[in-house]
Amino acid sequence: MRTYTMKTMNLIAAIMTLTLMPALALADWTLPLSIAAGTAQTTLTIGIATGASDGYDPGQDVPTLTDSEVLNASFPHPTWGVVIAGSAVTSFHRDIRGNLPQQFAMEITSTVSPLTISWNRTFIGTGLGLVLRDESNGAETDMAKSDSYTLATVGNPAKLSIYATDLNNPPPATPTGLHYEIKGTSIYLAWNANMETSLAGYVLALENELGTTIRTVNLKTITNYNLMDVAIDTPYTISLKAFDSSGNMSGAAEITAAIRVTPTCTGGLVLVGNSCTCPAGTTLVNGSCQSIPTCSGGQLLVNNTCQCPTGTTLINSTCQIPATTTTVPETPASTTEPASITSTPTTASPASVSTTTATTATVTSSTTTASSTPTNTSTVAADGDLDGDGLVSIKDALKSLRVVVGLDQLTPELLKHADVAPLINGKPAPDGVVSIADVLLILRRATGLITW
Repeated sequence: MRTYTMKTMNLIAAIMTLTLMPALALADWTLPLSIAAGTAQTTLTIGIATGASDGYDPGQDVPTLTDSEVLNASFPHPTWGVVIAGSAVTSFHRDIRGNLPQQFAMEITSTVSPLTISWNRTFIGTGLGLVLRDESNGAETDMAKSDSYTLATVGNPAKLSIYATDLNNPPPATPTGLHYEIKGTSIYLAWNANMETSLAGYVLALENELGTTIRTVNLKTITNYNLMDVAIDTPYTISLKAFDSSGNMSGAAEITAAIRVTPTCTGGLVLVGNSCTCPAGTTLVNGSCQSIPTCSGGQLLVNNTCQCPTGTTLINSTCQIPATTTTVPETPASTTEPASITSTPTTASPASVSTTTATTATVTSSTTTASSTPTNTSTVAADGDLDGDGLVSIKDALKSLRVVVGLDQLTPELLKHADVAPLINGKPAPDGVVSIADVLLILRRATGLITW
């Protein structure tokens, strides 16, 4: 009776032991992956095998030796250093590793879309976690709950990864909050701390533009790192993974960073030294380089456009003051004809001043005596006093200048006050024309340089 009881108790204990043990369905396994694009098909295989390593294992890992023009899929391992028949092999269609966790990275090229990856999920044992991640958009598929994944378009190559983990010993969460700050010639990195009690540290990897890992740094449970000795003007992809005391590795948090020193020139600007500048013969207008026009005919360059000066207009390709004519009746009793004041461009009269902006005012007075002989009976003084205040000032000089350039007009009487040139023996000898010579004499008298 005692023997029977002991055997019964031992059996119950064995059953309890088996019941309490975790599922050990993580022995050697393989999972074929069928990849199809149109009528083209190929197969990849991943797995775990006792005695296998994370490097090349002859008889376990199988190289890809042929390429298709339509569809190619492989596990790229450029660092395995496999040489077959004298040639280096870097692509494999069967990738077997030694233990978990693992990341199986795939690359697929195809001339046909869409592309579908399928598998038999009944091959995935209890406790084995397999997640397919599309690295182009971050989409993840639990392979134990689905049988396929379709890419609407192929990035050529499309990059995907299968993350294999022991669900009884899950890896740490992917780090969060990864960001950077440029400090001189260093890239200062910081991130949020992982909260797993089994966390052992982080792995930081630096990739160049070609996707080649050029530096790997193992870190303790810190949350910042100063990445030094990096090239300027070179974008880097920086990835951060967390790992625990069992060696489980998390997914990767990634950012792209670069120490920019050389400016990027746009709008037609070119880099000269370390500055953006417009090429010769152009100037910057509204953010882009534009050709500098050549101005002629008296035009001036204003905002990269040729324009005539104020008070002039473009006539026959030359900036000119428009001609004006004003007739004012003369009032003395002996006058039988009106006095005519004519303002014309300087090119029209030999008595005008040789400048493209000045005009002359001609004073014409016709009088008749009993003998019908024309004489000038005007008694108006040629004194330069145009405002009638009894003084010759700068104000009078400016007024005479506005008359000469056609901006103002004077009555015949005031025109006689303005007609002071030339001076003969120190006295005005009016010549019937108000020109720049009269303006200069009035100005000189107003400033005390001359007198009469």
